[in-house]
Amino acid sequence: MDFNDHGKIGGWTLNSLTLDSTSSEFYVVGTAANSGKIYANDVLASFNDLGKPGNWQLKMITADSSGNLWAVGTLGNVGKMVGNGFQDQGNMGGWKLKMLTFDPDGIIWCVGVNGNVGKWNGTSWEDQGNLGNWMLDWIAFDTSNAGQIYCVGTANNLGLYDQNAKTMKDLNSTWQLKTAIVQQNPHRLVAVGMAGNVGTSSL
Repeated sequence: MDFNDHGKIGGWTLNSLTLDSTSSEFYVVGTAANSGKIYANDVLASFNDLGKPGNWQLKMITADSSGNLWAVGTLGNVGKMVGNGFQDQGNMGGWKLKMLTFDPDGIIWCVGVNGNVGKWNGTSWEDQGNLGNWMLDWIAFDTSNAGQIYCVGTANNLGLYDQNAKTMKDLNSTWQLKTAIVQQNPHRLVAVGMAGNVGTSSL
């Protein structure tokens, strides 16, 4: 899979990028653990610097189906936006996290620091193990294709996991990746490369 290189958006070197599906706005976290927001449905746009809300050192920010912001801090803890800052949820379920996301049903999923995947049941993480025997850094659901999860492995490779068949397909990406998310309109992957640049690939 090839990516169209959009370079370093706004001159930032990024660690992660996510999409708020309720507003078609992107949230990014830079290598300085600060955050930004792209106000247009276009990764070529520049963005506003949101700084470090609540003085959090950030790994990533994401939004739930209601547009509420959640974050994972550099200590693997979880935050939920209240007012102008993140309210610390601690290490949810006793896990230290790399990232979290929401599936099409609004259920929280995560990747733990050991590369395994968790699904939140309301009180604890249900350990899904290593999807396809891959150690992961990142997962992203494709709401257009039920049961498909795009995965970034600890080797910075890209895979597509089928929840029904429980198999992982190596997509042989030409990029070494930090993160990848699925945008629905247009239907494409939006990825952050190891250089902190942004790439897109049509699906």
